[in-house]
Amino acid sequence: MSIVIDVERAGVVPASAPPGDGGVPFWKMSGSGNDFIVIDARQTTLPEDLPAFVRAVCHRRHGVGADGVVLIHPAGPDAGDPAPDVAPDQHPGAGGAPDPRRPGPMTPVLYRWQYLNADGTEGEFCGNGAMCGARFAAHHGLATFGIPFAFWTAAGRTEATVERDGGVRLLLAPPGPVGSPVRVEVAGVGLDLHPIIVGVPHAVLVAGSMDAPTAALVRERFVAVGRAVRRHPAFAPAGTNLDLADVCGEHEVRMRTYERGVEDETLACGSGAVAVALVTAALGLTRLPVRVETSGGPTLTVAGPAGPAGPAGPAGPDGSGRVTLGGEARLVASGTIHLDGLTGCE
Repeated sequence: MSIVIDVERAGVVPASAPPGDGGVPFWKMSGSGNDFIVIDARQTTLPEDLPAFVRAVCHRRHGVGADGVVLIHPAGPDAGDPAPDVAPDQHPGAGGAPDPRRPGPMTPVLYRWQYLNADGTEGEFCGNGAMCGARFAAHHGLATFGIPFAFWTAAGRTEATVERDGGVRLLLAPPGPVGSPVRVEVAGVGLDLHPIIVGVPHAVLVAGSMDAPTAALVRERFVAVGRAVRRHPAFAPAGTNLDLADVCGEHEVRMRTYERGVEDETLACGSGAVAVALVTAALGLTRLPVRVETSGGPTLTVAGPAGPAGPAGPAGPDGSGRVTLGGEARLVASGTIHLDGLTGCE
């Protein structure tokens, strides 16, 4: 595997393959500590056994190492309006026409985004992975910095605006409502979990809902608790991600996430940040916008509707009732994955 460090973060990186011996070109990216391998599937032939390839390349000793793999595919013939081959900065923004700098029905769909977890399973959505994919698209000239564009995910149509400084804002497909609390017994204690679908299933555990000994146990054994909740019969058959939310103020929450598919605690989770913000707002503990502090450092910002009825409340800042997620996406390195070197990673 050859690595080329990208020192031109603000410029456009050519989409041609890095030097190598005919392997798979990749870009290593990070969003708030969530790290991803991004591959342009429009220009690359992927291995036939894609799950095995993903498991191998995400291995942190024998592979590149990542929480998951993001694939950028052609948008397809049903990409929506306007046609995907029209550059976003060519759309009318004057004379009564829609402003191209505001997301909306005329926002062009530029690609189809696919996400695979480190264990090779496909995920319907990943907030930080979507932001990294959007940053990749702008870096490579597929999208334009500062101009909204859209892409398909398995969870629905998502819109993005990417700034040159690395900031990304997503307008998400509508999340599901905050479900009724689910009581589960884990590690000998009872936990009240709040389920919500943000493209993928999440169960939010509010730290303030537990007594001190239970909270201390959960913090100390968070990975074990997360693993038990992830596979608990209450969330069968799909399983769930677990988010621990510490409310710090009316607009601020600290979170930890055990991610399904990674099967471990991760440094950040974009969809988990949305889940935490919407659940705590629905419980009256916070008010949107909410700044979500992750273990990885950079803060994620969630804005949009939430109230006693959950996310199906009043319209968000874009007027649609949809939720926005803001964060950062960094291009760390680029290189070539040599397929014959991916061994011993079953």
